Amino acid sequence: MKNTGDISNPRRSNNLQYEYVLDENIHYCFDTESDFLRLFRNGDMRSIELLKNNRENFVQTLATSKNRSLKNNLIVLVANLTRAAIESGCNPNEMVLLMTSTVKDIENRVTAFDKEVFFELETKILLIFIRKIKQNRMKGLSKPSRMIVHYVQEHLSQQITLNDLALYCGRHPNYLSALFKRETNKNIQSYILEERINKAKYLIKHSDYLFVEIAHLCGFESQSYFTVQFKKIVGCTPKEYRNR
Repeated sequence: MKNTGDISNPRRSNNLQYEYVLDENIHYCFDTESDFLRLFRNGDMRSIELLKNNRENFVQTLATSKNRSLKNNLIVLVANLTRAAIESGCNPNEMVLLMTSTVKDIENRVTAFDKEVFFELETKILLIFIRKIKQNRMKGLSKPSRMIVHYVQEHLSQQITLNDLALYCGRHPNYLSALFKRETNKNIQSYILEERINKAKYLIKHSDYLFVEIAHLCGFESQSYFTVQFKKIVGCTPKEYRNR
């Protein structure tokens, strides 16, 4: 979080608690917010990591009181998450109800906000909304297909075979392939490759890993194979993507 620790001009408020005027510096990056919301709409836990590592792009001075400003930042976050969750396909009425109850909880907090409380609530709110998105994305999928999605997400850095998935799900490989294709309109290997590329795009933009390291972290057998597949799907090489 940027500048929220800078305190000046203490003064008495109507409820006899000290309040503080916050620094007026503002730093905002639209690209970072877009990356965060894209990950969030997919129910991707990396959105939490991205937010934590780039708080200066999200947390702004929204009031002269430090406590009020932190509350306002959380409320803005909730509003943005609500809209993004609806865009991802979640039920609008359910999301608006969740937003309303969450904002009320924020407003009704009696204890003053500090960084630790703010970070804790921020993460808790994100997890609640991501859980809703994941539940919605899994809606209509059978248990074996949900198990495939879970296994792939947890093993992207490793080689994943159809036999591995069949053993994990306790089903015949041919049955799993047909089922997943019918329910998602994707074959399993295409889905795995798509998720590997999504992870690679994130690491290219938000880390300084070498491309050979990214290839390894995303489960590609070599950097050259990674480059070929990346260009085929994204339309440019990993180097060109990073240089953007």
